[in-house]
Amino acid sequence: MTTRLRAVAAVAAVAVVALTACGGSDSGSSTPNAAPTDKVLHLSFLQDPGQPPDPDIFYAGQGLLLTTNTYEGLLQYKGGTDKPELEPLLATEWTASPDNKVFTFKLREGVKFHDGTPFTSA
Repeated sequence: MTTRLRAVAAVAAVAVVALTACGGSDSGSSTPNAAPTDKVLHLSFLQDPGQPPDPDIFYAGQGLLLTTNTYEGLLQYKGGTDKPELEPLLATEWTASPDNKVFTFKLREGVKFHDGTPFTSA
């Protein structure tokens, strides 16, 4: 009898979890998937990033996820290629010195930071 009782309890627990997952949440909005109006970026992480995001030093896990979605670089690797190939982002053109120690970038025009400051080499 205890085995049968355990089986019934297990089935009931699974049903409760399944039904709970099907329920919606009321975020105070009558429109599903409405854009937030508080002008705050809300993020969810599977783990603690551990430090403030800095694209110059943070390259792993949740920090990488945050920095790649917050900062835009000058160049990026082109996806879907067998050989590593760079493509433009904030730089539209670039050249390298023969010894690959000096790089010159032409910056995309008309770009502004979140506060309206123009994007320049400064």
